[in-house]
Amino acid sequence: MCKANRKLEAFRYILTKFVGRQKELTPASSDVEIFSSFSNKRLMKLLYLLCLESVPFDDSDEKGLFEIFDNMIAYPNGPVEQDVYDGLELIPGVKYENGKLVNLSVEYSGSIEPRYREMVNDAFKKLVQHIDEKIFLETERLINIVHNLYLWPKTYVSSSESKSIDVANKSELIKEKQIYDQIVSQIA
Repeated sequence: MCKANRKLEAFRYILTKFVGRQKELTPASSDVEIFSSFSNKRLMKLLYLLCLESVPFDDSDEKGLFEIFDNMIAYPNGPVEQDVYDGLELIPGVKYENGKLVNLSVEYSGSIEPRYREMVNDAFKKLVQHIDEKIFLETERLINIVHNLYLWPKTYVSSSESKSIDVANKSELIKEKQIYDQIVSQIA
């Protein structure tokens, strides 16, 4: 499977986790309400934080989910995984229109590599533990978190050309994760 397809398949799996969490938090909401709450901005911030949760604090070169979601760009509202953002309408079993999720087919049975499935599952458990429901549900709170991290401001403010966030540098990711842990511990 090519990297672009692998990335979209992994994101589709992540999307099922996000939608499942939203259903837990807002059980009285209809599917239409739940799906439409996932705007581009919200999805990209949640994806970034999920990837951050997957970065191990060790001496290995492993970068967690940033190994697959490796094209993070600093946009005004925070990091965006450009390949996923550009491919939202191409994800099998997902209907995406006008910047919002419209439908997520439960019948679709795509394949995500077991290693990435495990990484997503582990990172998702950590994400649910670290951010409360208000943060998960509110785009502006998510934007506020990523704006107060290390890599987005460093990249967005200081770079006049490339806005590519260096997610290949493990030491930079560790700094980012340390600041993230401080922020979410202060919020809790």
